[in-house]
Amino acid sequence: MLTSILFPLFFTISIYLFLGYFNAKASEFFDFTAELEVSLIEGVISGLVVVLLETYIFKKHFRKSKSIIRIGLKTIIYGIVIYLTKFGSSYFYVSSESAEFISTYSKDYLGILTSRGIFYSLGVHMSAVIVALFLIEIDSFLGQGATMNLLLGKYNNAKEENRVFMFMDLKSSTTIAEKLGHLTYSKLIQDCFIDVTKALLKHKGSVYQYVGDEIIISWKNIDESNIEDIVNTFEVFRDTLKNKSEYYTKNYDVVPEFKAAVHKGKVVMTEVGELKREIAFHGDVLNTTARLEGLCNEKGYSLIVSNTIYNLFVNPETYKLIELGGLDLRGKHEKVIAYGMLPYVL
Repeated sequence: MLTSILFPLFFTISIYLFLGYFNAKASEFFDFTAELEVSLIEGVISGLVVVLLETYIFKKHFRKSKSIIRIGLKTIIYGIVIYLTKFGSSYFYVSSESAEFISTYSKDYLGILTSRGIFYSLGVHMSAVIVALFLIEIDSFLGQGATMNLLLGKYNNAKEENRVFMFMDLKSSTTIAEKLGHLTYSKLIQDCFIDVTKALLKHKGSVYQYVGDEIIISWKNIDESNIEDIVNTFEVFRDTLKNKSEYYTKNYDVVPEFKAAVHKGKVVMTEVGELKREIAFHGDVLNTTARLEGLCNEKGYSLIVSNTIYNLFVNPETYKLIELGGLDLRGKHEKVIAYGMLPYVL
């Protein structure tokens, strides 16, 4: 939405600087205020249409299509949307008193429809759209925001951050995999990871890694004021799977259930790799969270949190947190206390 609004404005300002600043005669027939108004109208309309298409069409019906097909289809559709938007705004523009001087446009629809100016503007706009679509596709592989972080070199030098991690994986995964076979099991995992998206978007979690049937989720800046986002993410995901039980039963003869563990601490974020670069987290927080997640089957809970997370809850009794004892970790002097959430029992 912001890109759709900002790009036409940037394009208009650039043309103004080129024509108005460097050419005194050209500035006489360039109505900057009118152009800026039209650009804003174009940006808002095209942005709204793109947001609606992304939310209700592409994310729902083209998730599993090939990237090249998805990009091509989006390019065609967005090109038509932008062209029609420019056509409508251009007619509005040339119909105003401030635009009578423009000779490249005619006041009739056919003249606007075939004018060189509108195709030039469309070409520039679409070039940016295509680049943006490729970046979006790359970002979906690397993780939200990872592409820009890599391009800008944000983590060229290691940085320490305080983060919350949730390790979440499928219950009885070995049994289900043997029952379904590898191909069908892989499709089941894909569906589950698609369904977790709603919970992540709603509660601002980001995916760090997918490891087999496990998903590692991360949050930044979690404190007492928004710790509920962690529990609610797990709850929304569970509810989504329950609501789609008919779909999963029909296609896989099983309704998937997940177990999870949550821990918080300092990690180091840095770029790693040469042939394949990515932004990685380093620190024992990850190892501790993995160990806590391993306790789920042993202790009989679907959701286990560490004492670090427990201390963030303003009213722990509301969530019925049950102390499960200490977790001895090699190299650490202090035990990590585990707490099971009573509503989430295996």
